[in-house]
Amino acid sequence: MQLFLTFPFYFVTLNAYLRVILLVLEHKSITSIRMIMDNHYDINTLVSKLLTGEINEEEGEALLQKAENDPSLKDKIEQLMNEDDFIQRYRLYHSIDAEQAKKIFFTSIQEEEEPHPSATFIWLRRIAVAASIVLVLLGTWMYFGKQEATKPAVITAELHQAMERIEQNGMNGATLIVGGKKIAVNNAQAVIAKAEQLENDNALFGSEEIVEGSLVTKKDKEFWMVLDDGTYVHLNYNTKLVYPNHFIGSERKVKLMGEAYFVVAPDAKKRPFIVETANGDVHDYGTEFNVCTTKQEGITSVVLVKGKVGVSSKHGKEYLLKPGEKADLQAGRTPDINKVDINLYTSWNTGNFFFDGCTLDELMEVISHWHNMKVEFASDDIHEMHFTGSIDKYEPLTPTLHAIENITGLKLSIRNGNVIRISHD
Repeated sequence: MQLFLTFPFYFVTLNAYLRVILLVLEHKSITSIRMIMDNHYDINTLVSKLLTGEINEEEGEALLQKAENDPSLKDKIEQLMNEDDFIQRYRLYHSIDAEQAKKIFFTSIQEEEEPHPSATFIWLRRIAVAASIVLVLLGTWMYFGKQEATKPAVITAELHQAMERIEQNGMNGATLIVGGKKIAVNNAQAVIAKAEQLENDNALFGSEEIVEGSLVTKKDKEFWMVLDDGTYVHLNYNTKLVYPNHFIGSERKVKLMGEAYFVVAPDAKKRPFIVETANGDVHDYGTEFNVCTTKQEGITSVVLVKGKVGVSSKHGKEYLLKPGEKADLQAGRTPDINKVDINLYTSWNTGNFFFDGCTLDELMEVISHWHNMKVEFASDDIHEMHFTGSIDKYEPLTPTLHAIENITGLKLSIRNGNVIRISHD
C-alpha cells in the first residue's frame, strides 16, 4: 500500500482524490475499456463502487494495488496532483461518452455495511463520499446537460468544502417531487438515481418532453443540486425549488420559495437565468447570488456576491445590482437597494450563521429553527440584548449554547428535551 505515501493517510483533499479517480478512468480508456485486473476485478466496476461508497476492503486494495504496480499510471497520478482546476481537468476526458458516464454515475447508491472495516476501507469510504458530491453533480450535467449551449459553473474550494461538510454531517435531505410522486433523497446521487428510475414513466430528466420537478428541503436539512445547464444551487432548510428537466427557449427559469444560493453557469447563447419569486424576479447573467423569500413577509431579498444581476418587482422595471449590494423586492414597489456586508446573508451557505448587532431574540430564532427547538425567555429584558459574531451551524447544540452563555453572561439550559430556557441565572 505504498500509494498512501503519495497521498497523506490522514485525509486526501477533495480535488486531489478526484484527480486520482479521473486518472483511473483515463488510463482505462487508453488501455482497454474492459481491462481485467490480475485478480479478475473489472476496473469499471471498482471505480463505480468507489464513487458510490460501496467498495469493500478487498476491492479497494485491488484498485490501489493496480495503480501501485503500474508505473505509467502512477506517473500520471503525480502529474494530476499539480492540476488545480478540477472542472477543466474533467473536460479533458473525451473518451468517456454519455453512456459510459451514465453507467458509472448511476450505479447502486445503497451502502453495504461492513462489520469491522479496516483503516484502509474506512479511508476509501470517507473519500468516496466526498468524491461523489462533485463527480455525480458533474455527471448529471454531462449526461443530461446541453453541452453545446452551456458549461458547468466553476465551484470555489470554499464551496467544495461546504459540500463536504454537509455530507459528512448528514445534513443533506430533500424530497424529489415529479408527476405527483414523492421520493425522499439524501444526496445528489440519490436524486440522479431516483430520477433515472422514473425515466420509464416519462418523468424528470428521462423525457425529451419538458417536465417540471421540485426539490423540497425539510426544516432541519439543506441540499446541493445541479441543474440541466450546469448551474449549482444550494437550498437552505424549508425551501422549495421548481425547475424543468431541460432548459429550452430564450431563458432559463426556476421558481423559488425559501432561500437558496446560486452559482450560475455561463450560457453560450446569452440566455438569462431567472429566479422567479412571489415578490419579484432575479435576472442573472452568469454569477453568484443569494435569494431569500422568508426573512420578511412579502419581501424577497437578493444579495449579489459576484458578477451581475438585474432585479425587478412584479411587473416592474429592472434594476442592476453591483457585487456587495442587496435588493429588497416588494410587489408594486421600486426595489430597495443598499450596500451590505454579504457575510450576513450568505454565510449559511458555507456552514456558518453570521450575526451583526442582531437581538438575542433574532439569534435564538435561527438557532432554535435549525435544531428544531422552542425558546423560553425568563424575562422580557433579555429579548433585546444584542449579539455580534458567527456560529458553526453544524456544531452540536450544547456547545453552541455554552458559547452564547460565555458571550452574554446568561444561563441557557435545555428542558424537556425540546425547550431552550434563557435566564439571568
